[in-house]
Amino acid sequence: MNKKGKKSMFHIRTLRQRMSLILSVCMILCFLLVVSVSYISLQAAEKNRIETTMQADLLQLTGQIDSDYYTLVQLSQQMSLEGSVGRLVNNYVTQSGGYERIEISGRITSDINTMLFSHENISLVGYFSDGTAVDKPEKMLFFSLPVKENSNPLKLGTIVQTNAISLNSIHRSLNYSSSKDVVSLTRRVRFSDDKDYLIYGEIFTGAKKNIQSLSQIRKVSYDLLQVDNNGRICFSSSDAFKVGDTINVDKDAKSGTVQVVGEFTYLSAVSKFGFSNVLLVPETSYHKQMNSWQLSVFFVFIAAVILVSITGFLLVHLIYRPLQILGRDMLEVGKGNIVPGKHSFQIDEFDNLFNRFDDMKQEVVQLLENVRQQEKEKQQLEIDKLYYQINPHFLMNVLHSVHCMATINKQPEIERFIYKLNYILGYSLGKTNTKATFRTELKYLKLYLELQKERYDFEVWLNIEEGDYLDTPCARFIMQPLAENAVCHNINEFGNLWIEIRLENESYVMISIKDDGHGFNPEGYRNDMQTEGSLNKGIGLRYVEMSLLSFYGSDAHLSIKSEPEEGTAVTLLLPVRKGNEPYV
Repeated sequence: MNKKGKKSMFHIRTLRQRMSLILSVCMILCFLLVVSVSYISLQAAEKNRIETTMQADLLQLTGQIDSDYYTLVQLSQQMSLEGSVGRLVNNYVTQSGGYERIEISGRITSDINTMLFSHENISLVGYFSDGTAVDKPEKMLFFSLPVKENSNPLKLGTIVQTNAISLNSIHRSLNYSSSKDVVSLTRRVRFSDDKDYLIYGEIFTGAKKNIQSLSQIRKVSYDLLQVDNNGRICFSSSDAFKVGDTINVDKDAKSGTVQVVGEFTYLSAVSKFGFSNVLLVPETSYHKQMNSWQLSVFFVFIAAVILVSITGFLLVHLIYRPLQILGRDMLEVGKGNIVPGKHSFQIDEFDNLFNRFDDMKQEVVQLLENVRQQEKEKQQLEIDKLYYQINPHFLMNVLHSVHCMATINKQPEIERFIYKLNYILGYSLGKTNTKATFRTELKYLKLYLELQKERYDFEVWLNIEEGDYLDTPCARFIMQPLAENAVCHNINEFGNLWIEIRLENESYVMISIKDDGHGFNPEGYRNDMQTEGSLNKGIGLRYVEMSLLSFYGSDAHLSIKSEPEEGTAVTLLLPVRKGNEPYV
């Protein structure tokens, strides 16, 4: 029972079935991951967009209302005792003669009209007074337009109260001929007649109209509240919030922070005058925007799933069929049928793959023939290898025999010469001192120079700084080729050769080989080495450069300084390599 269940569980064995399963699972997981991350990110972005829009709208309304209040404050300043209009009114109330009052009254009216000329939105300005107190103003002076009967500015909703100025929230105009919404200001002033007066000014505000326009544009239901410092609602365009009610406005909340009260979401902005403007949105309207976006995302997701499913099916079909044919051709090759077959899938990648597979079939036949030929060549190479090993070995044995004969016949000069030559040959073939160090290179160089002095007449001046660095590994044959160039090509008769080796900065070995020979132009010499017919020139220098590059990489430095008839100096700066430390 268990075996049967296990067999059915792993019954999916074909590539097509597994590709379909893996692709389906991967698509589902990828979509779940992408949709989850995208949903969270886009939801946050959409919420932020809505809140940013609300904040921008609220700031626009607040800026407009603040601008209206600023205009009223400026006008009231001109109507105060220090202003041009206020000084005329002060003269008016102190005059006893009728003619003088008439004359001043005309000037006051003219100045008020001039003042209002640049403020087309001003609805009404003037003075209230009963002659004794300002608690019950009855007398109206110099109003720009008629005032409604029984108008009392002290009964308006005060939103900001200072010692002299009171700012009133949005209300209906006191203008007899207007029913529009305005914001207004009252300012206490006392003229020279020792009586109290109220400066009153109001200006048309488009706050409610703007709220309606923004609601249509944003497709939400906006409402506006004006709240004083105590949280008391002084103006409300919503039926759910009455004037005189209180609302908890957190003035310390971060700018643009959405708050919730009851069934409303709101943003608040503090005016420059200290009160707060609150923009209300019903929760149903607020979430309607989010729900609309979520529905759009859902339809996009369904469309994406359908599209990816179709794409996955096509991919499986496009990949599986060529692979199925490739597998069949490979079985034929395994049976020995190497005849090329022509297939065309109208897909460049698979067509190129099968073309290469056919080429491979042809190459297999050629390779089989090559293997037989290589076996014959391999046998010949083994014979040649043994031959080339026998010749140097034979030469070393002959030199060793000559050395023994010179020792027996007491010929020390020949004995020393053969000893040195035998060591040089053994070192060159890697049979002596298989691991090259600065010390073995130096020994090899000294023996080579001693042999050359048997032929040439020159002086060698050695300046070798003794130290452990001489026993560290180095590239093989890096000194002798440079010395050979100096001895065989540069040094004059009775010339000099200076060789200096020292450790610099505990990490580099400096090797200098200098002569006082003919000298040459280094750049011209290198160019000459590249010309046809000059392959034998500079072979030693080329070998040294290649050895340094192979052993040290780019860490080694070789420099050549030479002038005609001034000699040549070759300097190597090589890093100290300890043990088997690699160079990259």
